[in-house]
Amino acid sequence: MRAQIIELIDQCGSAASMKENNLLDASVAPNPTTGTTTIRFAATTAETASINLYSVSGQLISSTTHQVVSGSNAIELDMSSLEAGTYFVKINSTESVSKMIPVIKK
Repeated sequence: MRAQIIELIDQCGSAASMKENNLLDASVAPNPTTGTTTIRFAATTAETASINLYSVSGQLISSTTHQVVSGSNAIELDMSSLEAGTYFVKINSTESVSKMIPVIKK
């Protein structure tokens, strides 16, 4: 399982290197969560961003699209229907990308 996590992070890291000058600094709280968690990040421009949730094996669980503003953003992610475990959140936009953020669902 650890090898799968490292491979998933490496795969996403290659996408990040294309936009390394615009790497988003994002956080997720509460983490761990039993239901809803909030993703906070600052965008460099007003744009469309997708929030992708991946399983530990790299499977895309969900993808949602949001209009974000230049500056601080907060987006709620409902994980209440998911099984307990570790997941990864990634934010993608035309201008920026985030690192994989681990989220633990209790």
